[in-house]
Amino acid sequence: MREIAYQDLSSSDLYLDAIYKGKEKEKHYYASEVLSKLLKVNNSGGFRYPGTLKNFQLGFLVLKTSFGHLDWPDSLDMETGEFTYFGDNRTPGNEILDTKKKGNEILQNMFEKLHAGKRNEIPPIFIFSSGPVGNDMIYRGIAVPGTDSLRENEDLVAVWKSKIVSILAFLEADIDFNDQDLGDVEVLSMISDLLELLKKELKNFKDVRSIK
Repeated sequence: MREIAYQDLSSSDLYLDAIYKGKEKEKHYYASEVLSKLLKVNNSGGFRYPGTLKNFQLGFLVLKTSFGHLDWPDSLDMETGEFTYFGDNRTPGNEILDTKKKGNEILQNMFEKLHAGKRNEIPPIFIFSSGPVGNDMIYRGIAVPGTDSLRENEDLVAVWKSKIVSILAFLEADIDFNDQDLGDVEVLSMISDLLELLKKELKNFKDVRSIK
């Protein structure tokens, strides 16, 4: 796999699946951060861009993901090329567009332009994911909004994953987790299995107590 050294970032081209190296032996994040040196964008956040949101004048957009958040599982299907991104508002109860970087507002604007047939007004979107070491980044390619597998009202949707609230509600109502559509989230399956185990242990405890 191609690797681009930290000192070469400012003059490097973009190479698919290449690793862009952070500064070695540098503990301070901003001193080792990659994307600001490579693409001259902000040095933090999942949404980064040159330009202004006023009248949607963006030179391009950089989306950064770790692919490692269980609650918000961004994903890239290597066979179909479909990239699923959960935006930058991960606090249930907040207005979905109310984010510091205005990332979800950017996504909304892009999809509105897509559905209005104004694809030429949508900036290029460069996808990067966290690399194997430190602040390394991997270039994953250029994305365009929309997919043939989803209708217009399905390609940009608001999703909240407030698991703990849901779990407490199910427990209080004595609802079986296995009957609920909780989505394909690993941690929910683990919790469901744990609850089933606890129910069995509780039943065994009641049986033993009744014998006594």
